[in-house]
Amino acid sequence: MPELPEVEVLRRDLESRLPKPARISRIHFFAPKLRTPLQLPTALEKASWDVLAIGRRSKFLIFETNHGILISHLGMSGYWRVEAALNLIKHDHVVLQWKSGEFWVYNDPRRFGVFEFYPSIDKVKWFSRLGPEPFTDEFMSDAVVRSMRSSGRAIKSIIMDAQVMVGVGNIYASEALFRAGINPFKSGRKVPYKKMDELRRVIRTTLLNAIKGGGSSIRDYVHAGGEKGRFQDKHLVYGREGKSCVKCGTIIQSRKCQGRSTFWCRVCQS
Repeated sequence: MPELPEVEVLRRDLESRLPKPARISRIHFFAPKLRTPLQLPTALEKASWDVLAIGRRSKFLIFETNHGILISHLGMSGYWRVEAALNLIKHDHVVLQWKSGEFWVYNDPRRFGVFEFYPSIDKVKWFSRLGPEPFTDEFMSDAVVRSMRSSGRAIKSIIMDAQVMVGVGNIYASEALFRAGINPFKSGRKVPYKKMDELRRVIRTTLLNAIKGGGSSIRDYVHAGGEKGRFQDKHLVYGREGKSCVKCGTIIQSRKCQGRSTFWCRVCQS
């Protein structure tokens, strides 16, 4: 599943490709639903849309328009591609037809993504219980550390909880915990305050570096032009089970945490 860095890279890529004027002449749906139904208010089905900006909240793309908000979540396998001429392929579900003649196409083989309309951002149901973004001042507040240290869950589960903080998926949870030297299965209550404070900074740095590296292309993720990310080449533990730790040479371990594969070094992560 694309995580925050991949979605942010895609956001920047799409925003740089906005036509001038940034006007969608028609939105086409080629399936009845993804995770939720694909539909627009009747009055807007044939409307043109002026895109004012493309934002992001957690792993959602936000198309800010003159009519309201269009949100897109890539689900497990979704991606957007930009085409000069429309060439539909299997699993194409949403097409944004621009006045300029370009097409932005959303493809999703597993149909677990989301594409929805809301009159304003405060109405988006998916955002009501999200925690702070890693690049905000709120994320660096003591309240976040207290929240992490008040839980008896495994620290990896805590930082992947979108109500605690957003954007830390399975890949970057493993990577950040290795860089911070914290065992992913240790209870949040047992991680010292100083270590937890450092973990937040490491999470932020890890995500920023992943964005600079174009994200991680593990399976389906590609940029709007079809290019793959490069950060997977810099993973220190994720996907490296059975290989030597880059720091101490110990064999990297793998074990499930809440059903997700978790990678760690038993020597470097105490």
